[in-house]
Amino acid sequence: MLTGKTLPVERLAGEKIMEKEEKEGKEEKEEKEKKEREELSKVDIIGNAIKNYKELYRKKRKLRLAEFLILVVIFTISPFVSGFYFLWLMTLGIIYSIYTLAWNCMETMIGRTSLGHAIPFGLAGYLSAILYLYIKNPLFIPVTWMIAGVLSAVVFYILSLSRDRVAFVFISFLIGTVIWILSPLFTITLNGEVYGGEEGFSLPSNPVLATYTFSVVLLLATFLFFGFLRTSATGLKFATVRDDEKAAKLVGVKVNKVKAYCSLISCIITALAGGLYALHFSHVNPEIFSIHVALFPFIATIFFKNDSEIGVVAGSFILVFASNYLNSIFPQLHLLLYSALLILSPGIMRWRDRRAKLMSVG
Repeated sequence: MLTGKTLPVERLAGEKIMEKEEKEGKEEKEEKEKKEREELSKVDIIGNAIKNYKELYRKKRKLRLAEFLILVVIFTISPFVSGFYFLWLMTLGIIYSIYTLAWNCMETMIGRTSLGHAIPFGLAGYLSAILYLYIKNPLFIPVTWMIAGVLSAVVFYILSLSRDRVAFVFISFLIGTVIWILSPLFTITLNGEVYGGEEGFSLPSNPVLATYTFSVVLLLATFLFFGFLRTSATGLKFATVRDDEKAAKLVGVKVNKVKAYCSLISCIITALAGGLYALHFSHVNPEIFSIHVALFPFIATIFFKNDSEIGVVAGSFILVFASNYLNSIFPQLHLLLYSALLILSPGIMRWRDRRAKLMSVG
C-alpha cells in the first residue's frame, strides 16, 4: 500500500527519467545535426575541389592552346625563311619530337619508363621498306606503320602487366638491344639480289617539303591530342594508374585496360614517327634500332618537366640541333653528349623538380 510520502519520490524519479530522456533526445538531435553539417561540409569540400580542378584544367587547356598556336606560327614561317638544309634539319627535329611525345605518354601517364621505343620506331621503317621492295606502291606504306605499332604495343602491354617498373626499363632496353644486334643479319633475296644486312633497305625519295608538311601535321595533331588527353577524365584515370595501381583498382579504374590503351597510343604514334623518319632519309638500316635512338626521348626530357608538351618538343629540337652540330665537328661526337647527360641526369632532374616546385609556389 502506497503512502503519501512515496508519491513525491515516485514523481521525482519520473521527472528525472523524463529529464534524462529529453537530454538524451536533445543530444541525439544535436549529434544528428552535427553529422548533417559534416556531410554538407564534405559535399562543399568535394564541390570546391571539383570546381578548382575544373578551373585548373581549364587554364591548362588554354595554355596548351596558346603553345599550339606558337608552334603553328613557327612551322608555317620556317619553309619561307630557311634554306634546304635547315628545312631538312627542322623536319628531323619534328619527327624526333613526335617520337618523344609518344614515349612521354607511357612515362607520365602510366609510369612506365621505356628504353625500348626504338622497337616500334625502327620496325615501322623496316616493314615499310620491305613492303616497298615487293610492291612498288608507296600508298600502302602507312599500313605497315600501323602494323608495327600494334605488334609493339602487344609487347609493351605484356611487359607493363608486371608491377616492377624497374624491370620494365631494363627488359624493354634488352629487347631493343637484341633487335639492334640481330638486325644486320636480316636479309631478303629477290630476283638474285640480296637486300638488307648492314646496308639496309631503300625507299622512294620524297621532296623535303612534302615530308616536312606531313611531319608538321602529325606533330600538331599529337601535341593537341596529348594536351587534351592529359586534362581529361581519361587522362585522370591514366594518372591514377601511374601514381598507385592498387588505389586505382579500389576506385574502379580498370588498370589493365588503361595500360593497353596507353601502350597502343604510344606505340602507334612512335611507329608513325619511325615511318616518316625512314621516308625522310629514303633509306633504313640497323642504326634505326640503335642505343642512341632508344635513349633519345629520355635525354630530350631531362631538362623540361615531363608533363609539358612544349618542353618535350623544345628538348627534342635542342638535342637534334646540338647532336648535328657536334657531328659536324667530329663523327659520332654526339654520343659523348649523350653519355655526359646520362651521367648527370639524376642531378639535373632533381634541379628541374625543385625549380618546378618553386615556380608553382610563386
